[in-house]
Amino acid sequence: MKCRNTIVAVVLSFMITAGLQAWAQDDPYQALRRYDFQERASLAAIQKEIVAARGSAQRLGAIEVKLIGVLSDVSATFGGKQEACKLLSSMGSARSVPALQRMLAGDARTADAARYALERIPGPEASAALRSALSTARGAA
Repeated sequence: MKCRNTIVAVVLSFMITAGLQAWAQDDPYQALRRYDFQERASLAAIQKEIVAARGSAQRLGAIEVKLIGVLSDVSATFGGKQEACKLLSSMGSARSVPALQRMLAGDARTADAARYALERIPGPEASAALRSALSTARGAA
């Protein structure tokens, strides 16, 4: 009986793991978190979503929230964060500013990507974030 329970537990564990992996492969935002400058399918899928959402503030807002999630994920790769910043530079709003502003004080590479996005996001919030970062900027930044 104990052996059968162990087998059932192992099989269930395998099925859950396989299901999560399949979900991550289908979700371009999960794939973006692991982006390493090689497989661009996730980027293409997100760009396609952005194009299809043009004219719908609600749909663009949902995409923006998912991209902010990539920026806020400490396990996301530099490449994933950089690409999320590029995407936000073309469709981000004041909602993106706090996450991008936090990146300005971090790693120089992520700070550059965040600055790139903030420079292109319209509105006083983005400008204020860039101005406030000047007081703590070091080196080339």
